[in-house]
Amino acid sequence: MRLVLAALLTMTAGLNAAHAATQQQCEALLKPVEEKVAGFQKMRGDKPTPQDCARSSELIKLYTSYQKQADGMNCAFAYVGGQKIGGASERADLLADIKQAHNEKCR
Repeated sequence: MRLVLAALLTMTAGLNAAHAATQQQCEALLKPVEEKVAGFQKMRGDKPTPQDCARSSELIKLYTSYQKQADGMNCAFAYVGGQKIGGASERADLLADIKQAHNEKCR
């Protein structure tokens, strides 16, 4: 029984490692989102323009798509010195914050 359990644990660990994306794959997936954020940064003042709100909506859609892919690839939220920092829960928190800011300013 111990041999079977050890074999199952080894197989599971191998499968998890096979599904984990590399840092480069995860960073490449994030690049379009970073470019969109860099072009937008944040809404201007308390009264954003309709164009600001439209760009914010686009950012939410783009980040939602990224979030699903990154979660599926088990990407870290960030890499600092090659070390994984956070993951799916941090992406979910960030998306919730982005949506809340959008709703407060654009609705």
